[in-house]
Amino acid sequence: MSEVPAPGRRLLDSGRRWRLGSLFAASAVLTLGEGSLLVLVGPYLDEVSLPEGMIGLVMVWYGVGALISRFWSGAIYRTSRAPKMIGLSCGAMALAYLALPLVSHPIGLAALLMLNGAGYAVATTSGFAAVADRHPVNGNAGSVMGWYTGATGAGYALAGFLAGPLADEVGIRPALMMVAVLPALAGVLLAWILRRSRGDTRPTGADEPRTALQAFRRAPSPVWVSFFVAFYISLVNGGLFTFFPIHALAIGLTLTQVGVMAGVHGTTAAGIRFLSGPIFRFVDYRRVLPVAVVINGLALMSVSASGSFLLLTGAWGLIGLTRGVLRVASGALVIDSADESDRGRGVASTIYLAGLDVGKILGPLLTGITAEVLGLPPTFAVIGAVFVAIYFIGTRRIDRKTASAET
Repeated sequence: MSEVPAPGRRLLDSGRRWRLGSLFAASAVLTLGEGSLLVLVGPYLDEVSLPEGMIGLVMVWYGVGALISRFWSGAIYRTSRAPKMIGLSCGAMALAYLALPLVSHPIGLAALLMLNGAGYAVATTSGFAAVADRHPVNGNAGSVMGWYTGATGAGYALAGFLAGPLADEVGIRPALMMVAVLPALAGVLLAWILRRSRGDTRPTGADEPRTALQAFRRAPSPVWVSFFVAFYISLVNGGLFTFFPIHALAIGLTLTQVGVMAGVHGTTAAGIRFLSGPIFRFVDYRRVLPVAVVINGLALMSVSASGSFLLLTGAWGLIGLTRGVLRVASGALVIDSADESDRGRGVASTIYLAGLDVGKILGPLLTGITAEVLGLPPTFAVIGAVFVAIYFIGTRRIDRKTASAET
């Protein structure tokens, strides 16, 4: 006879699902704010008369701040510290949003973007590790990552529809200051939810690494593969979101149209993330990774081939669709491969999301240099091919090292 769960157990499971869902929703508020900044920051830097190369150099510091903060936040991460870490980091982001429109000098802009990047890195490292902490034992990692990354993708999707029209209506500077409320609200919500859900965390593995350095050395090779997936995603987004709005304005499109394209990108990314849980029950997500990278690169290359709003929107939608698949698959890879220890989860989260930070450093920089040499229209075709090559070279090196270590 099958065992019938006790009513109390059902209530507990239902409560855990509600708290996990609330965590996903609050994470969407955070990415709604960050996505709005991504839509607005490129045009704002152009508005204060920075050339393309300088824009790329200024944007680099966003990734530098994120990368530095990512490593120390992952090293010190503990479940008990997560609410405070997220609350303070979201407050730093809100401060950077408010101050950015008051500054026009490249050094000041770089410093504020660095502060924002640092805050976002701490918040997302802690948030991802907190989701891994609360992932049900023997649960479907693909499904959990589908819902989590779907929620964060939904925030980015709404940002495109919010930030572009808002900037066209009130101006870029007031729009930047108005969206500062979003990271502040996210910080309050996330800290409150994490405190309420402390009892939902998974048991810690018995073999806890003694030091953060030992935890980094012990990280499994699939976690490093996920690093390269995140790195590729961020290379594409860093170049596309920073420079495409400038290109779009130059060919006669409006910020509202740019916002719609960014919104379509986010919508397709979020939609496939929510569907990917059931999909990955039948398809091995590891096999999907290289195919999605190639399709993503081809879609990015096509941006150089047209000035049509409809065709460009289609390309953005395809880029978002493949990005969504890559985020879910790589996140599931981390959850399935990470050490079952408090520190191990924090370090795996750090390695994975550090790929996003390195991409944020190199994406705008490489795209800006290419644009200075070739001009903006052909730039997207060039970086589309080069970034795909970088991904395959990096993952091939990991495969070789893993094979040699096993022999």
